[in-house]
Amino acid sequence: MSEAADHEIRPLRREDAPAWRALRLEMLKDSPGSFTADREDAAARSDAEWETLMPTGSGPNERFGLFLEGRLVGSAGFFVERGRKLRHRGVLVGVYVTPAARGRGFGEALVRRVVEHARGHVDVLLTGGSAAGAPLYRRIGFEPYGFLRDAIRVGGASHDEELLAIRFEPAS
Repeated sequence: MSEAADHEIRPLRREDAPAWRALRLEMLKDSPGSFTADREDAAARSDAEWETLMPTGSGPNERFGLFLEGRLVGSAGFFVERGRKLRHRGVLVGVYVTPAARGRGFGEALVRRVVEHARGHVDVLLTGGSAAGAPLYRRIGFEPYGFLRDAIRVGGASHDEELLAIRFEPAS
């Protein structure tokens, strides 16, 4: 777990949209091969569009932010799949910690927070892991169920993705 006592992990809301926009643009620039979103597309969004991307807290979908000394330095998202046949599944997305805050257990703390939240809403939590992220997910309890070669392409370079899942005891 994280070694700093001066951090907080909490759900992000509309008022956090400007800080999350800045973090999201940083993550897409810093690690383009780890995310399916494109930085240029994200940068073209209006402030109003960024606000609509923030969960309202009225449903199970959440985006958690990690704040260090009051500054947003990491995030991870969760959403429940849509449709009757899929809503037992959730997805962990967009896990990122700024380079300056890495190496202190914050990425693991974020993922554990999403897992804790997801446990109350779905039976299966899915995610995709890059070569850098997959070991963290496996350490927390995710198990591989597939591998997608050439999952995304950035600047002509292919990036693979390990498909991982963690199964919870059914809520019912």
